[in-house]
Amino acid sequence: MQENVVHELINQWSILKSKNPSYSLRAFSKKLDIPHSALSEIMNGKRRLTQKMGERVLLALNLEPDKKEQLLRSMAEKSSYSTLELQRFQAISHWEY
Repeated sequence: MQENVVHELINQWSILKSKNPSYSLRAFSKKLDIPHSALSEIMNGKRRLTQKMGERVLLALNLEPDKKEQLLRSMAEKSSYSTLELQRFQAISHWEY
């Protein structure tokens, strides 16, 4: 899901940062063509990566086609919700909780 893409994003940034210690997050965001504030929030887990922005980021990164396709497929997967048992729901649905 989106965690895979965010992990790859952080990995690519750390690779570029290790090659050039003065490489900034602003330069990386310019390469990806997204706002630097959005990139920072995404990398810090404060903002979700949308499908559209995820596709744009993956296209801008120089990844192997197989890896890019795998990450695009993982972005398209819907997250599953867990169901709540009736007894547990009744316990937490009271106004005291």
